[in-house]
Amino acid sequence: MHRVAAPFRHRHSRRLLAAWSLSALGNGAGHVALMLVAYHEFDSAWAVALVLLGGFAPAMLFGPQLGALADRWSRRWCAAIGEAAGGAAFLAMPFVDKLPAFVALAALAGAGSALFYPAVLSGLPSLVPDEDVPAATAMFSTIEEIGFVVGPLVGALLFATGGTDAALLLNAATFVVAALTLATLPLGGEPEEDEASPGVRASLGALRELPAARSVVVAAGPIALCFGLFTAAEVVFATDDLGLSASAFSLLAAVMSIGMAAGALAAPSWSNGRRVYVAGIAIGGIALLATASAGALGAVMLTYLVLGAGNGAAAVQERLLLQREVPTPIQGCAFGARTALSSWGMALAYVVGGAAMAAFGARPLLAAAGIGLLAVVVWLGRTPWTAVREPVEPAARPHAAQPSYGVG
Repeated sequence: MHRVAAPFRHRHSRRLLAAWSLSALGNGAGHVALMLVAYHEFDSAWAVALVLLGGFAPAMLFGPQLGALADRWSRRWCAAIGEAAGGAAFLAMPFVDKLPAFVALAALAGAGSALFYPAVLSGLPSLVPDEDVPAATAMFSTIEEIGFVVGPLVGALLFATGGTDAALLLNAATFVVAALTLATLPLGGEPEEDEASPGVRASLGALRELPAARSVVVAAGPIALCFGLFTAAEVVFATDDLGLSASAFSLLAAVMSIGMAAGALAAPSWSNGRRVYVAGIAIGGIALLATASAGALGAVMLTYLVLGAGNGAAAVQERLLLQREVPTPIQGCAFGARTALSSWGMALAYVVGGAAMAAFGARPLLAAAGIGLLAVVVWLGRTPWTAVREPVEPAARPHAAQPSYGVG
């Protein structure tokens, strides 16, 4: 492991990771509660789909623009406002009984998330020395994965005692605590500290001149599509093809999360981040193909563990590559563009996954997802990775005047 404990030795990164641990826990509980409320309150599977798509919509439509806000303004305030928006959305959800309003609140939470991630990931290097950035990014990603394992367990306890509303309100409280913490952290991006950023179009144009970063951003879409297809198929695969119980399926999910956490923590130990990134995707593709042909729980547990490790390693190196390769004035826009393409991939998987599984079955869908990841690896192998950092002309950073955030 590469200096795993190093981020906890620095006061600011320690506070960020502590707040993020709480927020990730709330996210895990709140995500399950969100789907349960949507299904039971509105008595329709389409309601769940609309709520999920509502959460993705802001990043899909405005990912680069929201990310660019973190380049033009204070990253700590962008991150804090993003978390506050999520807190407001989840706080209001228990009091809403109309589907359009519920979808709108999910979209508000999604917009907050689309603002939070670029601000935090581009600002994280400001909190630790350069040699500790990989460990801090890996720990951030690991906490995120742990939250989606432990959070639903906490949510289950809340469901039994206070119902789904309690889980939604818990998530709202974690957002508020995280927002208050983020507002005090020096994430960079202050007008007097950093170079003014260019506009969105200029930022995306500069990103196109950075082969490594451009490849990582573009690959995010098909990678998310493949993992979305896996998500759409895994429940049917586990219950129908393997005949597993709900508890056994939960065990599989836990095993993959353990693999993801291990892969995320180990990823920075390797010096060649590009090779680890590509290898992680390749390992995920091979593991999905092996899963599609597996017939016993033990074999599937092994493939899930390997799949999680590959995914965790690739996810951390993806973030580190963007932090290293993209100039500071356009990092937020780069992370926002990556989130936009990833959201489009997941949304497309949700839309076509059910129909594809009904037509072809779960195993072919898992195999297709694996082949898709290997196709991404082949494409990345043919892509030049030498960074060419062309200078970008920054736009004047506005202060008193109201800024315009158009694409032009």
